Amino acid sequence: MNNIINELIQENIGQAIDKRRDRLLMGDEVYQQDCTDTQELLNRYEALNLERSDRLLINDLICCMETRDSRCADLSYLCGFSDAIKLLHELGILKEFKE
Repeated sequence: MNNIINELIQENIGQAIDKRRDRLLMGDEVYQQDCTDTQELLNRYEALNLERSDRLLINDLICCMETRDSRCADLSYLCGFSDAIKLLHELGILKEFKE
């Protein structure tokens, strides 16, 4: 069943999930405040007089953390979606769903 769910998610549901998540984030006050704060901190960071090597190291760190967090969020959402499909199947709501 995991293979079928993964195929459904990758082929059909991934884009819908992204759209839904983006709409939720745009309406979330905490997320919006974090975005504002992030931009302010990035502006302050860019104004620092740092050596090129130090700036590259910090940039790489920031990018790696953002990529990691984004991937974790995507996988968490997909895991929840997969769990919901399995639960619906176990409850008999998705009766024609073949493993």
